[in-house]
Amino acid sequence: MTRVAFQMKLFPGQEVEYKKRHEEIWPELKGLLKENGIAEYSIFLQPEQSVLFGVLQIDDPAKLDDLPDNPVMQKWWTYMKVS
Repeated sequence: MTRVAFQMKLFPGQEVEYKKRHEEIWPELKGLLKENGIAEYSIFLQPEQSVLFGVLQIDDPAKLDDLPDNPVMQKWWTYMKVS
């Protein structure tokens, strides 16, 4: 397994909505991550800077390159955008 870390900027004032939406993560998204060999996926919020820090483990990191083209992932990203 390879550990991959990343960070993203969260729009200020969206912390509550971000947490709410991640508490309700879709089963099809969980399935997609598992199908691609992703395990131990965690995201942490650093509220002072509105930064998200994520860590995941994956069998083959090259599989991460395919996720942006997946309709489930695209739908999730659209859902997570600030309206």
